[in-house]
Amino acid sequence: MDTFCLLLASVPPGLPPAASRSRRPSPWIFALLFLFALAALWAWRGHVPDGRQTARAPSAGIASPLAGLAQAPAEPAPAPACAAPAAIAPANDEDRFLVAGGARRLTGRSVRKGDTYVAEAARQLDAHCRPDRLQLYVFRGGVFVGATLVWPASPQHGRRIVDFDLADEQQLNYHLADCDQRGSCDQVAARSALLVHGPAGWQLQRDDAGPNAPRLVSQVPPSYPPEALRLRHQGIVVLRIAIDPHGLPGEVWVLRSSGFPELDQAAMAAARQWRFRPAQRGGKAVTSNANVPINFSLSTP
Repeated sequence: MDTFCLLLASVPPGLPPAASRSRRPSPWIFALLFLFALAALWAWRGHVPDGRQTARAPSAGIASPLAGLAQAPAEPAPAPACAAPAAIAPANDEDRFLVAGGARRLTGRSVRKGDTYVAEAARQLDAHCRPDRLQLYVFRGGVFVGATLVWPASPQHGRRIVDFDLADEQQLNYHLADCDQRGSCDQVAARSALLVHGPAGWQLQRDDAGPNAPRLVSQVPPSYPPEALRLRHQGIVVLRIAIDPHGLPGEVWVLRSSGFPELDQAAMAAARQWRFRPAQRGGKAVTSNANVPINFSLSTP
């Protein structure tokens, strides 16, 4: 027995059981931890340290009202330099063409004879809202033919259309004047324009009525032929006069006859005695032509 116990005591104790092999954490744990960290960070960004809520952009599906814009105070309109007169209403198709199609301002002066219509209109208003740059516009059969003046008349600068009239359907007579600011006119020049029908239709033949055109400065009135008085002949003669650089008439011919030879001859005889201020070009006197109407009327001296 003692020997058996001694044998048991001499047997060394057994080794402890081997520890089980350690396992690596599952990848899902790291994923969960990462998502948890992101959620915590997002929750922290929604608050500032002192607890105030930060501004967030609205989602795309939610309307975000805009604050009303502050309206700037309206600037006062500048006071007009003048009160423009009421525009004259068009009376016919020709007037409507000038107003609507040409942006002209009617003056109210016009004349019609047969199919020919002439209206005076302004191309603009001056600084005092008065009609300026006046022109005579000629129509034939309701169709615009042309403007009479080479240079529009500016009453504010002393050039005026005194009057105008149609001798017949193809001849327009008018008077231009150079006047000062007081309305005193030193010379009134008679002018004419003719409506001529050609291959291209109706055309307007006009004389040069510009500021450098020749001007009549000395006029001998024509004598009424006694035979014409006895036979009561009357009419308008339109002369074409060539004017040299000295202002003297050269060739004179009848551009449009009165219908009576004695009246045409009397007009030509008078015109050869007239004197002109020659036309100017580049500051020098030059030869030019002028159309001059002469009216023989039994009712007008």
